[in-house]
Amino acid sequence: MLNHSLTHAAFFSVTDPEILKPVIDALQILEIISTCFHKDLFPQVEAQIGQTCSLLSHRVRGIRHMASRCLAVWASLMPECVMPTVARTIVPRLGSEDPITRQGAIEAIWCIVDRLGLGLLPYIVLLVVPVLGRMSDMNTYVRMLASLTFATLVRLMPLEGGVPDPKSLPADLIQQKGEQRMFLEQLLDPSKIPKYEISVPIRAELRPYQQSGVNWLGFLNKFKLHGILSDDLGLGELCMKIMLVEFGFGTNVCG
Repeated sequence: MLNHSLTHAAFFSVTDPEILKPVIDALQILEIISTCFHKDLFPQVEAQIGQTCSLLSHRVRGIRHMASRCLAVWASLMPECVMPTVARTIVPRLGSEDPITRQGAIEAIWCIVDRLGLGLLPYIVLLVVPVLGRMSDMNTYVRMLASLTFATLVRLMPLEGGVPDPKSLPADLIQQKGEQRMFLEQLLDPSKIPKYEISVPIRAELRPYQQSGVNWLGFLNKFKLHGILSDDLGLGELCMKIMLVEFGFGTNVCG
């Protein structure tokens, strides 16, 4: 469907509008006509998913945008094929050091979330935690779109519990859903966070509330989230902060 020249490495550095316009037009046409495809054509569409995902890292935003829209349409037509690719290929790109790659990934996720609506429920747990982590991204575009995406996901989350896993969902993603669901339970109820085991000798015995603080900060660090340990009532925050620095948390936790 897509021109074979898209696979050439040089294409991803092309920014000339005259060269890229036919590609953008082709993606737009593909987005529109995909909804009319007979199911017999779905295997051919499926064969294009990986190549379309690669366009999410293109330097030109128009290419990334149209690739995102195509993936969203395909996800609505054959979620059992597209969503595992989203979880395994697109979601990890949210952690890329390249802001362009993160922009492409979050835009694709947003388009899919917006398109699927309630159809997203069997897969929503796979997206909530990674998107939450991007709400503090240094890139303004990524941060704002992640916040918008997360707001939509949160509205759908209460409906997720009664939806069974798709029969075709791979075992590794079922396991990942379980881990992500446990994270959300701990996020909403800190008492469920397991005790953080201190691996270095400390000449102090932590009080229960101090251990809870260490557990919480360790939880945030594990999932690459951010938090503030405030000093209001003199409950030993300095002791906890010193311990966290000793544990090698570095700049991930700031007090």
